[in-house]
Amino acid sequence: MTLLQKSEFLNGEGDAYMERNRTALKEVPADDPLSVHIREHIPDKGRLLEIGCASGARLTSVIGDCNLQGYGIDPSGLAIREGSRRFPNLKLSVGVADKLPFEDSYFSVVMCGFCLYLVDRESLTRVVAEVDRVLVTGGSLIIWDFDPVVNYRNPYKHKTGLYSYKMDYSRMWTGFPHFSLIMKLPFSHAGFRFTKDVNERLAMWVIHKEGADAGFPLLAK
Repeated sequence: MTLLQKSEFLNGEGDAYMERNRTALKEVPADDPLSVHIREHIPDKGRLLEIGCASGARLTSVIGDCNLQGYGIDPSGLAIREGSRRFPNLKLSVGVADKLPFEDSYFSVVMCGFCLYLVDRESLTRVVAEVDRVLVTGGSLIIWDFDPVVNYRNPYKHKTGLYSYKMDYSRMWTGFPHFSLIMKLPFSHAGFRFTKDVNERLAMWVIHKEGADAGFPLLAK
């Protein structure tokens, strides 16, 4: 039986994920390599949204001492409650990527933090549209997720009927001419180095959003 993954994560599996990964998600030091690389590609002011923020530890690490306002959504009510207590400077709420509760052009940066591989396939086009809607022209989309050689899915080992879907998620945006890939950084679960295990390869992508007419030069009559 195939389940609706969004409903399962909103109704308990998100909390279970938080409990299983509590140690890894609790603290992210300021010198964490991924946070350091992200900070190289974000402005020092504006608003930043992390989709799949867990308790906000990564978001706090990324923002550091800059003047960015940090926002985060996650399907785990447990993660959001804990994060709101620990990081009162962040604006955290329960939510999912295909229905973002924010105004148009609200964020200068949107991050999809290791969550797209668990999104229902029928929701992917809505996720693309929602990220596009809330991200300002001139803003940046930052993704980190699996980086497989080919697209594939695996049964989600923690709950029968759910799957993890591995693909290059940057292509969902860069297929549109107003999104341009400006950087890809490969790494792995073992650290910021190459791995021969294709199932453990990860990457961070930085994508720039240009004006709606980008890629369509006006031809002179």
